[in-house]
Amino acid sequence: MQMRSATLCFLIILVLLGSSTHAENCNTHEITIDACVKPICKLACLASYGKHLREYGCTGSPPVICVCYVCHD
Repeated sequence: MQMRSATLCFLIILVLLGSSTHAENCNTHEITIDACVKPICKLACLASYGKHLREYGCTGSPPVICVCYVCHD
C-alpha cells in the first residue's frame, strides 16, 4: 500500500509541474522592399527584430516582400 501511495504522489507531482520547457511565441512579419534579395532581407530583418530573428526570405513575383520569422520567449 505504501508503494502505491508513493507512485500516486509522484504522478500527481508530474501533472502539477507540467512541461519544464518554455514555449516560444513565433510570428511572421513582412517588409516591403523595392527589389528583395536575401542579404538585404537579412539586414532589414536584423535591423527590425535583432536577436529574435529565426529565418528570413523573399517572396512575391518579382520578389518585393521580405518575410521575417521572429520568435520571442
